[in-house]
Amino acid sequence: MNAGGREPARVSEGDLRLGLIGCGVHGERYRRHLCAGDVPGAVAVAHWRRDHEQGAIIAARYGVVAEADLQAMLRRDDIDAWIIVTPPAAHLEELVACAAT
Repeated sequence: MNAGGREPARVSEGDLRLGLIGCGVHGERYRRHLCAGDVPGAVAVAHWRRDHEQGAIIAARYGVVAEADLQAMLRRDDIDAWIIVTPPAAHLEELVACAAT
């Protein structure tokens, strides 16, 4: 159990392991559905937020890992794909970072 009192995400063989880039309102909606099991076969594993302190609070609530650095999250070998849920003006920079890994 993590500091927020929630069990870490349970990943089964064949699950699509996702990392969320962004933890605002839009990211919250994605995370809530993924962590509730509303998307069969998809599991939120980690997320990144520019404000790491706030990101860590959110991560504890959902049982995911909060990465302090975007590049560190992109290098994780337990993430199959990323969902970019930041404000649209940031998408290009983050998309390029994802493509470069």
